[in-house]
Amino acid sequence: MTMIAFYQKAKTPSKLELQSEIEKLNFDFKFLEEFSTLDQFGGTCQLNGNETFFETHIQSKEEILDDYPFLNKDIAIFDSGISFKWGADYIAGACIGIISASLIDICNAKIVYVDDETWYSREMLVSEVPIFLEEHEKEKKSVETKPVISKREKKKKNIWLDFVFLGLMFISVILMTGKVISWHLPALFLGLYVGYSVWKEQTKRK
Repeated sequence: MTMIAFYQKAKTPSKLELQSEIEKLNFDFKFLEEFSTLDQFGGTCQLNGNETFFETHIQSKEEILDDYPFLNKDIAIFDSGISFKWGADYIAGACIGIISASLIDICNAKIVYVDDETWYSREMLVSEVPIFLEEHEKEKKSVETKPVISKREKKKKNIWLDFVFLGLMFISVILMTGKVISWHLPALFLGLYVGYSVWKEQTKRK
C-alpha cells in the first residue's frame, strides 16, 4: 500500500514542527529516530506503545508522475513528494495517517492513497486513525486466542484416541480369551498404546 504527500520543497518541515503539529491531534505518537527534516525521516515510529516501521521515499514531483501519471491533478504548485509504503500493519497505516494530516496543517500538502487514487483531506485522515487502531486490537485478540483454541481441540483429540486404543485392546483381549484370535493382536495394540502414550507426554512438554 502506498500513500503520497505532495508538498513544496522550500516548506519541508523539521522534526520539531512535525512533533508540535502531531501533538495537537492528541494521539500518543512518537518518532523513534533522530532526523532534522522530513526528507531524512526513515519510517520508524510508535503509536500507543506499539512500534512500527514503513518505507519512505523522497522524490521530485516529476519522478513520482513518471511512475503514477494519473496523479497529475491540481498539484501544479508542488515540486516534491514523500511516499509512505506499508503492508498489513494497522499501526503503520495509522501513523502514516497522522503524519500526513500534520503535513496538511504545516505546509498545505496534498495527500493521495495511490492504490485506489483516493485524495484525502485532513479530516478523512484523522477519522481513519481510530479505525486502524480498532482493527489492530481485533487482530491482536485473534492471535492471542488461537493457541487456547488449539490446545483445547488437541486435548479433545487425545482423549478420543485414548478411548479408541483402550477399546481395541479390550475387544482383542475378549476375543483372545474366547480363542478367536491369538495373543499377538492384543500385544500389538498394547505396544502401539505405550508408544502413543510416550509420544503424547513428550508433546506436552514442548
